[in-house]
Amino acid sequence: MLGYILAIFGLVRINLSITPSNMKDLEINCVGKCTVHTVRGKDITLKAELPDSIKHLFGLKKEDDKTVCGIVENELDITRKHLKGIFKGLSDSIHVDIGIPEKISFKEVDLNLGATRGTVELKKYKIKHLVINMGAGKAEIKFLKKNKAKNGYLEINTGAGTVNLLSCENFRADTIKMNIGAANAMVDFNRKPYITPSHLFISQAVSSSTILIPKNTTCAVEQEGILNLKSFDACNDTEHPDIIIHLDGALSSINVVKKR
Repeated sequence: MLGYILAIFGLVRINLSITPSNMKDLEINCVGKCTVHTVRGKDITLKAELPDSIKHLFGLKKEDDKTVCGIVENELDITRKHLKGIFKGLSDSIHVDIGIPEKISFKEVDLNLGATRGTVELKKYKIKHLVINMGAGKAEIKFLKKNKAKNGYLEINTGAGTVNLLSCENFRADTIKMNIGAANAMVDFNRKPYITPSHLFISQAVSSSTILIPKNTTCAVEQEGILNLKSFDACNDTEHPDIIIHLDGALSSINVVKKR
């Protein structure tokens, strides 16, 4: 592990890297402003600017078959709702940039975002199983290129906040699962899924979801729940759907729109 720490005006800058040799799984823990993206080379990189009082909580380390980056203290529950305790009032002064090597294959990636303004941009990646846990905040997840792993699994769990899932067909998942609390969510299929039918499971309460699908894509909806405002006239092909949307909501707004 190579790195340096530079103190400026009560903040410190961290620049670390680690080679995830024989690491099958990856865990990323972030708060504040967090960016995750793919990088060239074979090393996972961590660049951060944060208050000196919490610098000891951040780093890179290997655990069994897993690499952990960002917050590495096991006893901290960084996904709890309002980030009580040590991170209270500090999220605006935390900036974290994490690079995932594009030539490394991961069986499972867990991305845990606390009170975060997060951006995830993935290209030239190979991830079989991706789980994103998000507390209060806003996150944008972009799959810029096609996942090299086929028949993947994508799961997003969010509390209060906003999450936008862009070009999600590029993950090449046969199952996408979203558990949405008091939040707003958008799921954007920029083109017809590579795997058909693709299953999108959405469970939500007191929240709003918009699902965008291409004009040439067929879909069907299976729904449960009560007192929902819903509009999915665009999904009326029950015989040969490219996307099957499974909805389970209460006191929620659900809208499926076909792009022109």
